[in-house]
Amino acid sequence: MLRLLRRHQRALFIFITVFIIISFTFFGTSETQSISYSNDEIGSTLEGNTLFYKDVEVMRSFLKYDLEDQGNSENIFGGNFFNDGVLKEDFFKSGLAAVLITNYQDVFKDSLTGKHKAEKNFTLYQHPYIKTLGTAHIWKDFSPQLLEHYQKLNNTSNPLDSESVNSRIQLYLAEKKFNQDLLKRFIYFEESRNQSKGVPRDAYLMRRDLSLFNYKNIDDWFSDKFLNISAQFIYNVADLAEAKGYSVDSEEVEARILFLAKGNYEKFQSHLEKQEMDLDAYIKIQLTKLGLTHKDLFHVMRKVMLFRALTHDLASSVLDSPFSIESFNSFALEKVQVDRYELGSDTKMNNLKDLVLFEMYSNAVAKESFKGAIKEYKDVKTLKTQAPHLVQKKFKVKVSEISKSFLAARFSIKQTWD
Repeated sequence: MLRLLRRHQRALFIFITVFIIISFTFFGTSETQSISYSNDEIGSTLEGNTLFYKDVEVMRSFLKYDLEDQGNSENIFGGNFFNDGVLKEDFFKSGLAAVLITNYQDVFKDSLTGKHKAEKNFTLYQHPYIKTLGTAHIWKDFSPQLLEHYQKLNNTSNPLDSESVNSRIQLYLAEKKFNQDLLKRFIYFEESRNQSKGVPRDAYLMRRDLSLFNYKNIDDWFSDKFLNISAQFIYNVADLAEAKGYSVDSEEVEARILFLAKGNYEKFQSHLEKQEMDLDAYIKIQLTKLGLTHKDLFHVMRKVMLFRALTHDLASSVLDSPFSIESFNSFALEKVQVDRYELGSDTKMNNLKDLVLFEMYSNAVAKESFKGAIKEYKDVKTLKTQAPHLVQKKFKVKVSEISKSFLAARFSIKQTWD
């Protein structure tokens, strides 16, 4: 084989060189290219402005993934860091999504009915060797609301009634928090605890898809119709906001784009600097992945900001009523002095993931516990067999250092040549 390579190395070198030059010519120096959409008119907004097919498709691309879809910290280019949760915060949590689905039942009927039938036949993961280890068992212990919404959705007969729609929405939000990456961590941990008893691991666990219903994005959960309606709704509300006097200037839009991009860049800065990638290059890669140009991003970001300006103002407004003023005045001047105690920043649980990891650690090292508090720790010998990854050994290393100038003074030029 080596003789063959030596014999043809010149031809191979020329071929590789030409291939690299061609690659850079056609791809390496190209700018971000957007997906080409037709510019057909599909209707008009409430204020009479023309709505084009391209507008809806660009907004769909922007909404389909958000910042949370990055998943674990290694997924640098996952999700869409320009979208800080428009659908999650402004549609699902606000109740707007449920209103849209229930009011457009004719649009969603076929797709959601088909999904509902398939979901009823879906089987949750069960470990092949440990009967008490599976998706349902983990949900029951660590995310009972997920199991509750899953059972509610399965028990409904009409996927378009308000109870079924709300269960689907709550299940979607809960599954985004407790995704398959976190689920697999629990399974790996339980497997390691049972390994000392001779129970084999699930050899296919790493390759298994443990996503609920095997759904990956918003289209899978609510059909592609939902993004279309949501995009059109944002355009309509944004135009209505402008008609009511709301405005967002170019500097605000650019500042918002830069703020979101910079925040995410700093999150992965150490990884990105190793790849010699600056913020501009990082933004271009994200736009390319989304199939958008900077002009497209500016357009949808401005519409989203107008949409939020109006909806947030309406949501925070209250009716002037003498009864509300009277009830407010009854306790407005009351006050109480309290002593506040809190844990230090190093011991705080900032999110569900921190709490889960602490629970897993406590279960691993505790010999005896009382209501979650560790009363007695396992000895090191036991930990070495049950949880070897938690046992560490310290080493002292002596390091000597010498400068180049000091070293050079001790050797002559002749000695360096010898």
